[in-house]
Amino acid sequence: MLLWSMGIHGTAITNAIVFPVLMGAYQVNAELVASGAAPVFSAVMLFGALTTVGGTGNVLPLAVCCLRSKSAQLRAVGKAGIVPAIFNISEPMLFGAPIMYNPILAIPFILNGLITMLIIYLGYMIGFFQPGYVLIMTALPVFMQEVLGSMAWQNIFIPIIALVVGYLVYLPFVRIYDKQCLENEQAEAASAGK
Repeated sequence: MLLWSMGIHGTAITNAIVFPVLMGAYQVNAELVASGAAPVFSAVMLFGALTTVGGTGNVLPLAVCCLRSKSAQLRAVGKAGIVPAIFNISEPMLFGAPIMYNPILAIPFILNGLITMLIIYLGYMIGFFQPGYVLIMTALPVFMQEVLGSMAWQNIFIPIIALVVGYLVYLPFVRIYDKQCLENEQAEAASAGK
């Protein structure tokens, strides 16, 4: 998330490191399930908490916040980004809001994933969430990947947690940014009217 906020494709950089470890964890779990044993949790599986609801940075809640903004710019970005975010495609929000080079939106972009990871980790530790054993290597619509990767109904709560956390974390920052965008829009309208 930090790399994305600095204009670097963070997913492409980190996937080269994370995916071999993630694939190994899924292979172990697939073998365990095939032998009749239960899959085991591996911390690398928490990487998915960063992309579970809206793609990289869990931007679906950001799109919802933007739709409720007073600024025409943010409402337009929210409209353009909501459907792709439902299908876990984050680029319209990353480039449209923008999150890159924007410290106001970069803070919740980073923070919401960390909080979500912590809550999901606790869910795994108490045994509620079930580790995945089916490696899905493509973006699926929200709510599908976590259930299909683990075949566990309770994992449907992972994106719900991400949606609530993301909304609560993004909301105050979007309000600050919305105020700035609205002031800029009003200033432009006033200067155009002179």
